[in-house]
Amino acid sequence: GHTTVLDLLSDRVVEFSDAPALIFGESEMSYSDFWDSSLRYGNYLRTECGVNKGDLVGILLERSEDMLLSLYGTLCAGCAYVPIDINLPVSRIEKIIEDSGIKVLISCEKYIQDSLSALCRVIDLDEVSDAVNSYPVASPVSVEGSDLAYVIYTSGSTGNPKGVMIEHGSVLNLVQSMDHRYPLQKGERYLLKTMYAFDVSVAEVFGWFHRGGSLVILGQDMEKNSVELVRAVRDYEISHINFVPSMFGVFMDTFESMGKEAVASLQYIFLAGEVFPLEMLHKFKSYDLPAKIQNLYGPTETTVYSCGYNTDNWSSLDVRIPIGRALDNMGMYVLDGYHHLQPIGIWGELCVGGLGVARGYLNNSSLSSEKFITVDWLDSGRLYKTGDIGRWLSNGTLEIMGRLDHQVKLRGFRIELGEIESKMLGYAGVSGSVVVLKEIGGDAQLVGYYTSEEAIPFTSLREYLQNELPEYMVPQYYVHLDSFPLTSSGKISRNGLPDVDMSSHDPHVEVSNEIEERLLDIWSEVLGISGENISAAKSFFELGGHSLKAMMLINKINK
Repeated sequence: GHTTVLDLLSDRVVEFSDAPALIFGESEMSYSDFWDSSLRYGNYLRTECGVNKGDLVGILLERSEDMLLSLYGTLCAGCAYVPIDINLPVSRIEKIIEDSGIKVLISCEKYIQDSLSALCRVIDLDEVSDAVNSYPVASPVSVEGSDLAYVIYTSGSTGNPKGVMIEHGSVLNLVQSMDHRYPLQKGERYLLKTMYAFDVSVAEVFGWFHRGGSLVILGQDMEKNSVELVRAVRDYEISHINFVPSMFGVFMDTFESMGKEAVASLQYIFLAGEVFPLEMLHKFKSYDLPAKIQNLYGPTETTVYSCGYNTDNWSSLDVRIPIGRALDNMGMYVLDGYHHLQPIGIWGELCVGGLGVARGYLNNSSLSSEKFITVDWLDSGRLYKTGDIGRWLSNGTLEIMGRLDHQVKLRGFRIELGEIESKMLGYAGVSGSVVVLKEIGGDAQLVGYYTSEEAIPFTSLREYLQNELPEYMVPQYYVHLDSFPLTSSGKISRNGLPDVDMSSHDPHVEVSNEIEERLLDIWSEVLGISGENISAAKSFFELGGHSLKAMMLINKINK
């Protein structure tokens, strides 16, 4: 019996010592070299940086071998890793460092800002990599299943991100459970494509070595380019891959134009993070490819994936694609407002129990006790209240729809609207703010409604928020109101907020030649707004475009 993923890996290193572990670009690293390098990083952290078992180590790096070695090295040192997205505004990076109390931050010159060095010890890998790579190999610090493995920050409704603490036992359970259901055989390859500050990356980072497979590291930002993704799957013969459904839709369009045989190596496609639309499943089935699509579900607080549904079992009688049944050693429960179990077919709050349940939120015991509960009818352990509305179907699978609160999912990103609202209130002159997710041009967009004496140029509001929030949390549209519409009980009526007037968002500039006219048609199709609302002076992103739409745009222009 293994107690951590490191135990499991050290056994596999003996078994598969010369097999390729990591593949990055043209280079490969064997199991034994990867393990030795991880141990060198761990020893360096302990000896040169003075970290102790249980400390938190921040990682601020792009996706690379260095990033992976820093992460495994942190675990070998008996510490937990805190992954930080390199694209975050520096104010948010500082918040995460201060809130988590990390001892050491591993980064490189490109991302190290002076203000960070004042908060914790910063290691610049550009400076020390020779020293680290020649450092003596030392055994890993022994850790238990109850020790922390990582802390991932996710959007918080009060205006600050919150750190979710996940223990080693939970990570091991995820890896073993996924291997049990969706085995990755010797010689097969998992693609590391998810940004490591999102928890789906955990399934990739630790999901490849159970039977002697390999991990292919996708270059930084390539996950945003569907052509690069199809090429990576084809060239590296990827067998396992994770997607947010909206991105998977673009991926399908791309391999359709490049030839579906490019993705014939895929065995398992894991979809999670937002609703998986039926028409997308029908479309995929029409290609008749060997891959099985698994519709998975799980919040960060329950270690990546809690339950899953094999879409091969889908029957045309289902209106929605279910999220299936619990993974090994996990429990899924649908509760009413008094924490009692709901009968089959009745909607309630989805709660998750079992080995994947997080320890709680770092330095936030009040929120932890609100979201992680114990119930008298369950013998042991706690339940995490997801805030998602779900119900049991008569065939023993779960389906979900909607939220109990103001958390939304946008292209797979989890966003607390209250966090954006509290940041908007920080702008001089804004007296009230409400942010909603609205359907504009067939696409979900964040809209910021605000009250103030005078209307504020929306570019000013946007720039201000871009310095405070991750890009995906910055609203595309802003609407100035004298006052908010109210419900009969005096609360703000979110449903009563006016639609966005597209024409008010700037003076209109006409297209001036045939190429611009053809581009206008494509822009109009991709953005889902009529041509007269598209000004030649506006950027694609100001009109509601985002990275996913940009990819669709490039695909259409190339055609």
